[in-house]
Amino acid sequence: MSELWVDHVSFSQLTTMSECPYAYYLQKIVGIEPVENAYAQGGNLAHKLLADWAQGKIPIEELPVQWIARFPKEVTAEFPHFLAVKNYAGKLFDSVLTYFEHFVGFPGYQIIGAEKAFKSSIAGIPFTGIIDLILRNEETGGLMIVDHKSCSFSSFRKNKEQMYRQLLLYAKYSADTFGEFPETLRFNLFK
Repeated sequence: MSELWVDHVSFSQLTTMSECPYAYYLQKIVGIEPVENAYAQGGNLAHKLLADWAQGKIPIEELPVQWIARFPKEVTAEFPHFLAVKNYAGKLFDSVLTYFEHFVGFPGYQIIGAEKAFKSSIAGIPFTGIIDLILRNEETGGLMIVDHKSCSFSSFRKNKEQMYRQLLLYAKYSADTFGEFPETLRFNLFK
């Protein structure tokens, strides 16, 4: 069994700890890996595609094509039965495909970084994170931190205070690295 103290925390660890301390204990202390789920696989695929676009690995018009090709290969876990009956897999596929078909990037912003892993310290506690997208406003010069989310708008509204905490923690990275706090914190709801 691992020691009770961990060498760092991340936003997802803090969220797990606050929502279900026992799940945190099982994952981080006992070392039990969480079970793969279709929700996470779909969100991870969309994140990967957005990162590939931001890093110049694929052009913007290739996003829908890649989503169509990779979805059946990478979203392999089953949806819970009650959602499978409602064709949630099809709804997820269609909603993200529609998003990618209409995605125009972030006009007026220059990409500074994508999937930027960082280490920092919050109140003396080592903190790690991965920022989905860092942009610079071409007009004002200010920074914008973007976090891609796979939740629905209603779920976002219900949990937005908690979600904003993540971006506020990421703002510290901006201050430490660029010497400035971002002028904008933004969520990119792709579902």
